[in-house]
Amino acid sequence: MFKPPKMLKNKNIFLFIAFIYFPFFLFPSNTFSAEPPLVNFTFTESFDNFPNPERGFHRYTIFRGLQQSTVSGLRAQGISLILGVTIVNDYKDKDFDAALFNQLNNAFNVVRNAGL
Repeated sequence: MFKPPKMLKNKNIFLFIAFIYFPFFLFPSNTFSAEPPLVNFTFTESFDNFPNPERGFHRYTIFRGLQQSTVSGLRAQGISLILGVTIVNDYKDKDFDAALFNQLNNAFNVVRNAGL
């Protein structure tokens, strides 16, 4: 069986790749160079004092079993963030179950309804 020299084999690979990519260099596409249209926004000036959700005061709370009464008055106190703690020691040797996810979803809904 005839084996081509290694140098000839590499040359054939180079020519094959060049042949495949040549049309892309010959006919470049303009789809990537088009700039999106500019959008103008007009904002209304406001002097209202509102809590910044990224820099506001926060409160720690346990998320499992969270009740609406726990978080209902926090927004009025200037609290805009909740740091929810979920203790999952029970799941050290097993997967999370649907009950845990339901408790977390309930806690997220309670926090969302409180405006936090």
